[in-house]
Amino acid sequence: MKIIWVALLACSCAVMCDVSAAQPCTAEPGCDRGGSSSSFSREVGVVEDVIALREDGYQFRAYVVGWQGSRVLVSDPLAQSDRAEGDNLQFLAMRLDVNGKRMLAFTTDERASSSPASTTRPAPPAPPARLAQPGSVRDSSVTASGVVEDVLSAQDGAYRFVGYIVRYQNRRIALVDHLLGPPHAIGDEIGFLAMRAALSQRHLLGFEMLPGSAGVANSGTTRAERGAPESGIVTDVLSAQVDGYRYHAYVVQWHDGALLVPDDSANTDYRVGDTLSFMARRLQLPALPRPQRLVSFALSPSPGVTEPATADASAALATQTVPVTVEQVLSGDMDGYRYGAYVVEWNGLRLGVTDAFATTHYAVGQRISVPVSRVETGGSKRLMLTLFEFPMNCSTGAAGSCPPSN
Repeated sequence: MKIIWVALLACSCAVMCDVSAAQPCTAEPGCDRGGSSSSFSREVGVVEDVIALREDGYQFRAYVVGWQGSRVLVSDPLAQSDRAEGDNLQFLAMRLDVNGKRMLAFTTDERASSSPASTTRPAPPAPPARLAQPGSVRDSSVTASGVVEDVLSAQDGAYRFVGYIVRYQNRRIALVDHLLGPPHAIGDEIGFLAMRAALSQRHLLGFEMLPGSAGVANSGTTRAERGAPESGIVTDVLSAQVDGYRYHAYVVQWHDGALLVPDDSANTDYRVGDTLSFMARRLQLPALPRPQRLVSFALSPSPGVTEPATADASAALATQTVPVTVEQVLSGDMDGYRYGAYVVEWNGLRLGVTDAFATTHYAVGQRISVPVSRVETGGSKRLMLTLFEFPMNCSTGAAGSCPPSN
């Protein structure tokens, strides 16, 4: 999910013009690539609300501003402004064509040093947030969910904007639906990714909606069936430990193919030849640019133990992208639902990589880049390796992606 935030951040910074420029801004060519194009106009609006967070030197700031009779979210990509309610805010209204999606995005390049005196009381100090823990890597992220408090939307011709103010642990954050999925309503639960990034000597917080988040599921557009019990024969055991973080998974022979079954607890001890019981969960994601039918696998819970809960929202998740070599391809189809994974070699370790959307097609021996996440939750430390090649990338012809649609 970081891809969307970072791409829009880079594009926003590329098209920024000096606030005092007399000439209209013109789009930088860097924002016209990969099947995307953009245009923008400079606007002025009155700040109706300020959403600001600070965490260990990382900052987030956004504004609710009136625009063409609607209320929109204006992001401050470098968190460098200090406008308050009632102040005028200069910002860019960007019209983006990204792989068939026509979206509106709003961003400001105003700085605190150039801010005029506020016409109202200063904005309250940003409350300390605990959305992600400090880590040794440059970027980190954590999944969480909150409740929608306000819905913001706008339309300019064929271009649309949808945003949400979300309450999470007594704090407010701002989310923009860049995928323009089915709408959420006030009171819906919504999933998001909280991200940290260091850019140009600034430390930034960002938030991105998760595809098929809880609110979408509640509206009935994303359908997840309860896991069906299955079993197969263990053909390989993948186990490793890196700096106290553990990884454990099994390659299982199932029907006419092989698949990857992760053991997130790393507490089981099956061996090659053992029969492994696991759950197969089907998931439909029609809200994505290309509707997806996926199946995922997890160990069956022990007798008397309920199905494992999702990770705690306060869990720390530090991610680093590393080069690996593909040793085995694990992919297939289960009654129209796809799955995909790889066994890879990384620094002498053999690990499993889950393909979240089953969209990649890498070959044995191929050198690829994979996000390796170090997850800390509930006192446990584990490694996770997951590829996120979004279906929307297919129109760009990205290497290793784009299987035929089901």
